[in-house]
Amino acid sequence: MYEIDVDLRESNALFEEITRHKLMKGILPTEILYKPGELDAIVAAYTAWLAITHPDQVTLVGDIDEGRIIVPGELKSRY
Repeated sequence: MYEIDVDLRESNALFEEITRHKLMKGILPTEILYKPGELDAIVAAYTAWLAITHPDQVTLVGDIDEGRIIVPGELKSRY
């Protein structure tokens, strides 16, 4: 998120904290990681921002009558 100047804590710092001793003792610093609800909120906020500022970089999915969702990026024709 640094590329778009969003101030989020760096979760990659977790990897700097992994040592053999910590792995053997099971004491990894998981407080560095975002919780699932926090990740959901971050992605939702980013997608909303992207839809407003760069609408060409989002994809609408679904039928207009049943409701649509917005996803960042393009969808592949098959997954």
